[in-house]
Amino acid sequence: MTWFETYDVHVLRTEEDLREGPACDQLERILEEATRGARRVLLALGPGTRLSAHALGVVAHACAEATRRGGALVVSACDPSQRWLLEVTGLAGVLHLHASEQEALAALAPSAAA
Repeated sequence: MTWFETYDVHVLRTEEDLREGPACDQLERILEEATRGARRVLLALGPGTRLSAHALGVVAHACAEATRRGGALVVSACDPSQRWLLEVTGLAGVLHLHASEQEALAALAPSAAA
């Protein structure tokens, strides 16, 4: 996973599957840090990244925390299997799912929040 800031948005890009164990633990730590304050966060799922139920729970919790703290968390998922999983679990609307990283960044732009 890589984590950086661009246009005042904290971007977390995944490069590996988010399954039980170290990958989910790292995701949880990074999202906890990223959602502190009123930050805007983008979780960009890499192509082919597979998600476990635990990872879905971590992301849903981080989204709720970001909102509670006055920030936002959105997800970009360009892979059809990721979109399908998020839609079938009902998380696509809750997680503010976007088709691309560029679309998600545009949604987080200050003018989009006004």
